[in-house]
Amino acid sequence: FHQSQSHSHDADFSDALPALDFSVKKVGDKYRLECPQCDTLFTLSKRRHHCRLCGDVFCDACSNHRVDLPLPGPEYEKPVRVCDLCFKDVEKGNFFSMRRYITPLQLNDPTAPSGDNDDDDAGAASTANVKAALSGLTQDLNQIVQSAEGFEDKVTIPLDTLIPCITKHLNGRAGTANRAIHALATLLILGSMVGKHDFACAVYEMGKKEVLDQILSILERSGSDRKTLFVQEQAARALFYLTEPQTVASLLKRGGQASSSRTGNDGDDDDDDEGRGTIASLDILRTLKSMLDHSSMTKNIHLQRWSAATIRNLVAEDQRRACMSINEHAGRIASGEPPGKLQYTSLVDQLIGTGGIIILCSLVGSDDSDTRAHATASLGAILASTRAVDESMSALYELSGGRMGSTKKKDGDIIRAISAGGGCGSSVSQLLLSADNAVAKMGCEFLASLVQPLLTDPQGCSTLDQMYDCQKDPSGLGACREAALDLTTSSCLPALLSIVRDVGRTNRPVELRKIAMETLAATVNAIGEMGKAWANGKYEEGMSNASAPSKILQALAALNEEHVCTVALEILKSSSGESLGSNRDTPQSRIRESSGIVLGAMSSCSAEAIMELHGPEVLPTLIVSSNDACMMAPSSLRGDSAPRCVGLLETAASVMMFNWLHPSGASSTLLDRLLETLDVGIMSHLFQVMCAPIEWDSRDKSSGGMKAQAAACRLCCCIFGIAIASNTDIGIRRLMDACDADQSHQSRSRSRQSRGPRNIMEATLTVLQTSLNHGHRMLMGSSNKTLHYQAALLDLVEAALLAVGSMCGSSGAPGGVNDLIATENDLNQNNSDDRFQTRRAEVCRVACDVVVRAGRGGPALLPSMLVGGFGAGVVAGSLRLALAIAHHGSKEQHAKLASSGILVPVSDILRTALSKGELYNFSAALALVKFCGPYVSVGTGGETQAMKNSIAVVTNMLNLPVNPNASAEQMNTQGALKGQCIKTLESLSKNASLWSTISSDALPSIVQYLNGISFHEHGSKEDHEVYCSALRAVKEIVQVPSNAVAAAQSGLATSVGKLLHTLSSVPSLPDGETSTAQHDAIAVLHAMLLNQEARRYCSSGDGNILASVCSVLGAQDGSIEKIGQAAESTKVCLEILHALLQDYKLPNGALELEGDTASHFLFTLVNEPDFLKKLCSTLLTGVDDADSASTTASQTPTESTDLYGAPLVTTTSECCGYRTTGEAASAFFFAACVIASAHESPDAERFWEIVLPNSSDELLSSTDIGAIAYFPLQLLSLIQSAYAPFCQQDQTVQKIEQSLVLYRLLEVLNHLLSKYPKHDLTGEQEFDSAIISMMETFNTPAICLALCKDEALMPLAFRVLSTLMTSIPEDILPLLVEQKRSMLMLVEFLNHDIGHGDEEVQADVQAFLANALGSLTKSGLLKPAVIRHGVKSEVLSGLAAACIRDQSHVSGDDLTSSSLSSGLMHCLVDLCTTAGNGIVLSSFEAEAIARALGKKICHMVISRF
Repeated sequence: FHQSQSHSHDADFSDALPALDFSVKKVGDKYRLECPQCDTLFTLSKRRHHCRLCGDVFCDACSNHRVDLPLPGPEYEKPVRVCDLCFKDVEKGNFFSMRRYITPLQLNDPTAPSGDNDDDDAGAASTANVKAALSGLTQDLNQIVQSAEGFEDKVTIPLDTLIPCITKHLNGRAGTANRAIHALATLLILGSMVGKHDFACAVYEMGKKEVLDQILSILERSGSDRKTLFVQEQAARALFYLTEPQTVASLLKRGGQASSSRTGNDGDDDDDDEGRGTIASLDILRTLKSMLDHSSMTKNIHLQRWSAATIRNLVAEDQRRACMSINEHAGRIASGEPPGKLQYTSLVDQLIGTGGIIILCSLVGSDDSDTRAHATASLGAILASTRAVDESMSALYELSGGRMGSTKKKDGDIIRAISAGGGCGSSVSQLLLSADNAVAKMGCEFLASLVQPLLTDPQGCSTLDQMYDCQKDPSGLGACREAALDLTTSSCLPALLSIVRDVGRTNRPVELRKIAMETLAATVNAIGEMGKAWANGKYEEGMSNASAPSKILQALAALNEEHVCTVALEILKSSSGESLGSNRDTPQSRIRESSGIVLGAMSSCSAEAIMELHGPEVLPTLIVSSNDACMMAPSSLRGDSAPRCVGLLETAASVMMFNWLHPSGASSTLLDRLLETLDVGIMSHLFQVMCAPIEWDSRDKSSGGMKAQAAACRLCCCIFGIAIASNTDIGIRRLMDACDADQSHQSRSRSRQSRGPRNIMEATLTVLQTSLNHGHRMLMGSSNKTLHYQAALLDLVEAALLAVGSMCGSSGAPGGVNDLIATENDLNQNNSDDRFQTRRAEVCRVACDVVVRAGRGGPALLPSMLVGGFGAGVVAGSLRLALAIAHHGSKEQHAKLASSGILVPVSDILRTALSKGELYNFSAALALVKFCGPYVSVGTGGETQAMKNSIAVVTNMLNLPVNPNASAEQMNTQGALKGQCIKTLESLSKNASLWSTISSDALPSIVQYLNGISFHEHGSKEDHEVYCSALRAVKEIVQVPSNAVAAAQSGLATSVGKLLHTLSSVPSLPDGETSTAQHDAIAVLHAMLLNQEARRYCSSGDGNILASVCSVLGAQDGSIEKIGQAAESTKVCLEILHALLQDYKLPNGALELEGDTASHFLFTLVNEPDFLKKLCSTLLTGVDDADSASTTASQTPTESTDLYGAPLVTTTSECCGYRTTGEAASAFFFAACVIASAHESPDAERFWEIVLPNSSDELLSSTDIGAIAYFPLQLLSLIQSAYAPFCQQDQTVQKIEQSLVLYRLLEVLNHLLSKYPKHDLTGEQEFDSAIISMMETFNTPAICLALCKDEALMPLAFRVLSTLMTSIPEDILPLLVEQKRSMLMLVEFLNHDIGHGDEEVQADVQAFLANALGSLTKSGLLKPAVIRHGVKSEVLSGLAAACIRDQSHVSGDDLTSSSLSSGLMHCLVDLCTTAGNGIVLSSFEAEAIARALGKKICHMVISRF
């Protein structure tokens, strides 16, 4: 503070009080009545003697020394008398002892009336001599100041003599007072220089309050003349040294501390101990006001300097008194004494109210560098004092239970006043740029005092609330943040950076760089936290969107313009920043820690800053610097005791997260960053950080550890997420290698008895569980923690959730998916490393247990997190983790999530996300509903209602119309979301308790969705999956009859019918989706159409549904690998067809053969030829009835099966009331044949053309005819054999329907037989063996013979039979008698009357039959057959009756006159004749013949013979 010696260019006021010449004068006798040394009274015998050196009077004994003095004058040519005191100085070579000045000072009475001291102008005690003595004393002291060597030898006057001699003249005339204050100031300067504060202490102890008041009076003089200003300068000097902290400390050691605290603000003191003054004698308020007044005095720059410097001392003393008073007050409270009132309160508040801060701030901008420095130091002292007093008041508040003290912080008002006064402007930057390191250090310390609480206070470095505005924060930390903004946007920032940069300069000591770097760290950290509060994870863009305060944006821009991140990174890379592996708190370690804080703060809110760190070597540098023994130690810089590496970890996490969120360049770049971090051993470092103990009981120290673990968790989130998201398995394989290596290292280094995590995954899960437990206790109010603790804890919970989410398989970057859709592909990456698959499953299991309960038996935490109970930031992380567990966890974990109550908040998230357009939250919540919804039990809390609400939201999403003006990307996004909604409904449909809700709310939307998309072979796999999901969703709920009715009413049957028809035309789709869709669609139709009420709303009459089901069966693939599914499909489809067939029947069960309904039915069938052919093939190959004349599949000719292709895949299970699915298919086919037979239309012709292909062709080979004829012969056989599927309960209906079909079949057979090739020579037909075999197999003659009973069928049947008999009688005749029934019918039809009056036809038939019998008789077939079948009596009776019948049409009585009768008689004779030509008849047979032919035979015999 001795600046005056180095500013010779400043205005010098010393000439206003010029030096005076001093000469020793003998003291008059009247002043000394006794010896001043031994107190001997002077008498006539005790004479007075003058000391020639000091001029005072002594007795002879006290002045009995003779010495040579180097003084001018004749009397000094020989040794002269000197006193004992002066002799001591002379012995030391001091021939000009200061004692010569003491004599006039002691003898002069400054309080005497004017003239009393000047009666002898030449006297030693005159005022003029006193002035000269004071002037000489001052000159001698100044010389010693110039060279303080041998100080003790030059100043030998005792303090109790010297100090009173000077201070007594402070209250005298202006002349002596001026000289006295000058001398006192010089003496105090000397004492301070030599480190001897006894002079200043003596002023207090001897002068007491009176002297101090006198000094203040001098300082308070009015006037601005040079002399006044000079004298006031000396008074200011004196007060500076009197208030130095060292002086105060010395006084307190002397025992003055006891009374100092009993002094009030007015400066009045109590009785001093032993009559000695103390520091309490100083009136701080009066002194402070005076100094503030003179600090603005620009005429005397020296006065301004000393005033500004003294203010700092006064503030320190004010702090000491205030804290001492508070402490004494607290002591009384602690001891149970009445506390009373505080004896002293700080004056800092008055500095703000009186404008003292403004004055000092104005001095900071002074042109004089020393004044700026002193003013800056004073402002810093004011801040330090305020904070110290506030801490004491807070402690008192706690101790008294709120009755005394206060928790209000006042430093904010000081800081704001400093900022308003320009205390952070260019003036301070000039101090920083000063070449004098001491001045630069003072400037750094001042700026540090403004912003340092942002690091040293745990609340200062805590996470801020969203959209935090420091201008609205009345606290001191809010003011500090304002100061940080002012500092950054002023010239102080580049000035600080110039000190921080390590560019080889040697004139900036490391201690100064440390202070500058810490100041920069506190400043940047505050701006980073404020920026992060406005950015919402989107950096500068987020701040701009949120309309962040312009000051924050300007400050951030200034930091980026100055490349603060580059500077900090250079410090980390510089050799001076390297650690020696020690955890000692060195300036170098503080600088590196501060660099990490700067990088962490900038990377948390600025994308531009992260891009500045976007390089291949940045992440390794950060990790290596962080993983240092020095950086792992607890920080002494931060108030939260975080590890020194926390800033570096946060930076690495931010850089990796940004690269993950915003990938640029090649896709391998992100993988390269991952491999870089793995190569430098990041996993071991992160494991060490996560396993570091945290003092959870400490509200301050715990927050730092939580921040470090949160940064480590975010790094884990990025590492695992990037590895999973990689297109190759390199990332996950290398990551697992690193985890295995770390686990192996940990197992070697830990003892067998030690417990704890074994690898990084277990460590992360432990962090999650611990943080959730503490968070739960905090939310429940069982732990009273501060806001910064809560912010750190909730941030740790969020980070742990993100890390565990990535470990559970989530590959989506958190915070970057707000505009994306969470799809299953994001979570189901194809990683081939089995180690990860196994560990992921285990992590999912443990994580599920952790988040669904707080400790053992505790309540579920996940619902609380999803509703924001742990803070808004935790919602996204918990949603991401829950989604990962849902995708990759087991069904057991799905059930646990559902039972935890998660679906209630998820439903709210779903609704809110849809209304706000938050696509990721919507899709994530939708996925959770899909996975967990099926496990909701009826009546469990509000989960069921939540699911119903979710279904309503999903329905609203499906009903959202497509904006025609939307982009293709927007349309695709909306389509994808709707697809997820459909899949969710499919999953929920597995929960029977939700069926009614889905039916009432979602079913119409599902139908609308199905109508709105098309299922075709060119569609994407996702579209096909969604379509199938919609079908499966409906398939479940329509099992309930009422739901089936609702589905039918919504038009679902039509939609599904169209789908089935489309599927039948799709050749193939990947992964078997076609068959899956068909199966589900058929099941849906089956449920609706088998419900009679639902079928009313299915529009089955239009044929669309019929066509779709027929198309499915027509396209059926009978391959071995699909045979089981095809058989089931056949059964279900046939049940549908029979259900549809009910709509084509009359009440009596008969088919409706006329009208539009039948026409539609027929039209639909003929447009499904493949289906009809399969029915035909099924009828040909699948019928196996022991009671029928049908054949089996093995007997069917190949040519016939080739006409129709493969049959339907059938089963032996019961279907539609029939024994097998084959019978059900036959029944439906027969119904179709009935309708086709009853219609005379092109569609009917097409039907028969499909069923009997090529039958209408004119040119047919015998092979073709055989192949075609086989099917109608099969049908004829089945009908005649009363095949169950062809029969009806109503015999009348059955007869009509069968007749229609038989008529058509006979027509076809007649046509085919007529087209059989003729023999070239004879012109007759010659059937090949295949046709003959078919006739024999089906016994066609017998069938035709039976059909002749029907008058409508008789002509056609007779024609067929006649053709066969004519062409191949030898093959046909045995068939007529092969069966008993046919033989009897043969005889019966001889006597049958067709009843329509066509005698010619009847005669032809009877003639044919008679000829047939005759042929049988001639061939010898009749008699054996009659005997074999045991029908001789019936045949004889019939033949006899036929003879009579025929004779009735012939004239005469001769039976042989008619060829018919003649032939029949031959038959009778043959049957009756034995081998010996005898006739053997039973009485019954004889009687039968007699009754019929007796009379005729008699007449014939009589006529003949």
